[in-house]
Amino acid sequence: MSILQSLHDIQEIPSLPVIVLQIRRLVESDSSDAKALSDIIEHDPALASKILHVANSVYFTPANQRISSLQNAVIRLGYDTVRSIAMAIGLIKQFSPDSSVLNHTTFWRHSVAAAYLAREVAANATGPHVVDLKDAPFTCGLLHDIGIIIYEQFLHEKFLEVVYHGRAHGLSFLAAEREISEKENHAMVGGVLLEMWKLESSVVSAVRYHHAPHKAPESHRFLASVVSLTEHILCNSRIGSIEGPIEGEMEETLQYLGIEPGLSQTLLVAAEERIARHSATVAHVAVNRRGT
Repeated sequence: MSILQSLHDIQEIPSLPVIVLQIRRLVESDSSDAKALSDIIEHDPALASKILHVANSVYFTPANQRISSLQNAVIRLGYDTVRSIAMAIGLIKQFSPDSSVLNHTTFWRHSVAAAYLAREVAANATGPHVVDLKDAPFTCGLLHDIGIIIYEQFLHEKFLEVVYHGRAHGLSFLAAEREISEKENHAMVGGVLLEMWKLESSVVSAVRYHHAPHKAPESHRFLASVVSLTEHILCNSRIGSIEGPIEGEMEETLQYLGIEPGLSQTLLVAAEERIARHSATVAHVAVNRRGT
């Protein structure tokens, strides 16, 4: 049985939290407002407390102007930030941090960094291929390696096979995975999971093809290229992942996105500044799950 067939047969794989779906639908609708959004969030005390905590951080509210109303917190933060917090918290709560192989703190730090960096990459892209993606780059960055979590928790034998093969031959996880099962890799597994979660086809494609954006459907290639460049920058920086450094040139992707090669480091620094600015949000959750 193939990996993808096995994935469909696993009953324990969590669904995308209902509250995340509700928030996404409301934010993307024409009838969204702060009261309606706060009414949804109130049903999840842990999320509500995080939203209030973020809204009262020094980056959003002066010390003498603390916010106690969830509705005012939503107004202060903005819909996109609230949606991003909900998505991150919802995902991190769904997956157990217990692992002797995968460092979940490092994994979520990388994922959160990818979310912010993907947003920066998309915002700085130029040329004829640019598409208005709203907050899709953030979502894709956060979810791009979700297939690794699925491997580790639900396809554990295959995960260990890749890890031990890499260790035995001095290969990164990504290189070892390509040698063992090139077609059914973590990107493909992640794409299938997002299909099961009924996320937008553009997000599914971006995750599925983030290591091969040229294979994505043309209408989704821009987003896949954004995530691919994001992953390349991070995996070859101090915010890498279990995959290890990614070899190969990115000239084709850079040209497609209309981004100068020298801009990569600037984008990484900008993303790190945003992570620091929002350290009380998803970055905080990624390293401290207590109370979520």
